[in-house]
Amino acid sequence: MNDYKKQVTLVKAIDDYCQEEFGHKGDYEDLQKIPLAYSIIDVEDENGKEREAETQIYFNRLTLTLHKFIDNELAKQVKFESLDKAIEFFTGLKFTNLIYL
Repeated sequence: MNDYKKQVTLVKAIDDYCQEEFGHKGDYEDLQKIPLAYSIIDVEDENGKEREAETQIYFNRLTLTLHKFIDNELAKQVKFESLDKAIEFFTGLKFTNLIYL
């Protein structure tokens, strides 16, 4: 499969995820910051106590990188080695698997 077809397949996988989870296709207004998840989750603070934190996950389609933010600070990045790996990740993706990445 050539890169163009892989890009189309990746967009379809992202759209399928967004459609299933949110009832609409992906938002590609900014290819470097495609919103994929927003939630409030429980995290441990520096004293070991649980607290609620705002979690957001974006995908950069240009660099094939997921960015997870907790309380607006970058907490984790996942860089896919190839379009094939990104397609594999997004195919059948569920919100709960993504939010606890």
